[in-house]
Amino acid sequence: MVAHTPSIGFDMVAEGSWRRAWRRSIRGNISQPAWAVAGASGGWLDIVAEGHGDVIHLDVTAEEGWLVNRSAWLASDATVEIDSNWSGVRAAVGGDGVRLVQCTGSGGVLLGAHGLAEGMVLDPGETVIVDSSIVLAFANTVRYERRRALAGRSLHELRTGEGFTFQFWGPGVVLLSTRQLGRNADDSEPAR
Repeated sequence: MVAHTPSIGFDMVAEGSWRRAWRRSIRGNISQPAWAVAGASGGWLDIVAEGHGDVIHLDVTAEEGWLVNRSAWLASDATVEIDSNWSGVRAAVGGDGVRLVQCTGSGGVLLGAHGLAEGMVLDPGETVIVDSSIVLAFANTVRYERRRALAGRSLHELRTGEGFTFQFWGPGVVLLSTRQLGRNADDSEPAR
């Protein structure tokens, strides 16, 4: 959040213990989930993504929910239920692993991409394999499986989460970022 009208109030969301909050602040991740509530006169607030990238608005409906990369989630309407303890297959491995949250209910969700956001529409039975580090979100109509990019096991991939892909099967929409999510690299410097 970068700006808001004076009529917007904030209520912090209690998440985890005081130790977790302290660890987040030590690591520089001081963002704490909060409810933004408009007063009787209404109001607005501006939300931006970290780094250089698109902000995407998703419509969550009772018929179509989304699985969202937790590191891409910026905000959502209070009518959207965010389940970070979702019991489906969880693709969480190491520091760069993808953690999926399930978004259900009805309302809007804002996602932040690193770089441009691109959508691909998969027809029924159509399949694609994508590097897990660029996945922003996908509709809950899409079937998926997490796979190793290369055969064999590596301590490095278990520690960092690198080297994994998602295979998706349609029908449905898959949203991708043109840059890897969750990297701390300085986006302003060109690659050499």
